[in-house]
Amino acid sequence: MNDNGILGVSATDTAVLCGAKPSVCMKRYGAKSMRKVAAKEMGVRIMLSKIHSIASEIGKGIQPLLCYSEGHHLRVFVRLTKKSNVKLKWINTNMEIVEKEERDAGGPLWIEKIIEKELVPSNCDGRLGKFFETLSEEADGPPGLYDVNDIARIAEIGQTPQRNKIVKCLNELGHFASSSVFSPLGIKTTASEIERTEAIKLAQSL
Repeated sequence: MNDNGILGVSATDTAVLCGAKPSVCMKRYGAKSMRKVAAKEMGVRIMLSKIHSIASEIGKGIQPLLCYSEGHHLRVFVRLTKKSNVKLKWINTNMEIVEKEERDAGGPLWIEKIIEKELVPSNCDGRLGKFFETLSEEADGPPGLYDVNDIARIAEIGQTPQRNKIVKCLNELGHFASSSVFSPLGIKTTASEIERTEAIKLAQSL
């Protein structure tokens, strides 16, 4: 492919990419997968790391355009570019980016942006429209997801508030926060654990 060519790749081996078969993932993709709420996003980032590595071998780089999960498959669209110096890293269970392997961390994987917001369709209705709306909202967020039930457990509250209420409270506290197409239980946010705890307690009263 020439520079600026667009490549679309789908993966249906989600069990491998999303933590159920870590040894197979390491053999097939050269990366350690993760389980739980961030599993599908990490799977997409592992796919990108593999594509990036292959592109580097032929003197090329990649720019992710649209990456998402839907049903039992993961899909990425990337633009081929001139070779870049993007460094693959790891993400630990606290959703922190780390330079080297840690216990239970996923990687090495792509930690740069995976969604170009301006490319997300905005004129769709119904279920598809909601999907694209969520995809657009999370486009500028950091890598990784936090499980709303884990946030509730740490906050020592009873029933977990609705995800949209937690997102709203995080936004009102001045943090980036969004839902995610990668998990119905996932929240993407820049807030710290203390700030997430504060937000979920506020959401409980809504």
